[in-house]
Amino acid sequence: MGKSKRAINPADALRKQQRKRELKKNKEDRKRAREQALAKKDTGRVKGEIQRLENQGMFLPGSAQAALAERQQKQRQQSESRKMVYDPKTNKFVPVKVKG
Repeated sequence: MGKSKRAINPADALRKQQRKRELKKNKEDRKRAREQALAKKDTGRVKGEIQRLENQGMFLPGSAQAALAERQQKQRQQSESRKMVYDPKTNKFVPVKVKG
């Protein structure tokens, strides 16, 4: 006879259910902690490096300079579009509200 046909002790079933709920809660807590850690990370060093590399681009030949300017323009547009979210109440894209 297989184990699946056996009745589970009600106390064991309760413990199993509680453990399942606890694991789900812990998973949500870990996810929330990861998101908070990412939000708190300092991006100043990376932004400084980007600025330094952009300044190096000033000394490129004409065609490369134009391509760089075009790419930077596209990146700025994409960055601005990421700062917008869709609001279903107004059926429009609105600026993101920063929690602070």
